[in-house]
Amino acid sequence: MADQNPNQPKIDVKNLKDQAALLSFVDDLIEARKDPNITDKNREQMRAFLLQQVNEAINTHLITLLSEDEQKELDVLLDKDVSNEELDRFFQQKIPNLTVEIATALLNFRAAYLFPVIQKDLEQQKNANQPSQQQNQSQSEETSLPPAPVPTATGVKVN
Repeated sequence: MADQNPNQPKIDVKNLKDQAALLSFVDDLIEARKDPNITDKNREQMRAFLLQQVNEAINTHLITLLSEDEQKELDVLLDKDVSNEELDRFFQQKIPNLTVEIATALLNFRAAYLFPVIQKDLEQQKNANQPSQQQNQSQSEETSLPPAPVPTATGVKVN
């Protein structure tokens, strides 16, 4: 017979799945950023930090979508220390497109976290293209036709 201890903490499977998905998102971010400062020694610490930051970004985004009265309702719920299921229900009732808004928060976080990498890549691309643009410009100057004749007072002057 299974242990029916009522004092045993209840495991929130949905919350665990959500956190696992967010952890996978964080791992993808770390991989995409290719930060040389993230080593095997500090990877777990960085994962935990980014997971916390992602959760905060989602929560902050969702709270900004609530009206002032809805924020007061949320404060009451948080003061009562309600379950995650009750909080999920609250947000689903108050924000009809909740999934889209969570995805928006994730995309905004990803863009902010990866911006230095994207900026660096764009600069490298720009620098890589500049010499070829100069070559193309000098090649086009070599193969271009001479300037057109300029009319003068007495007729046409040929250059």
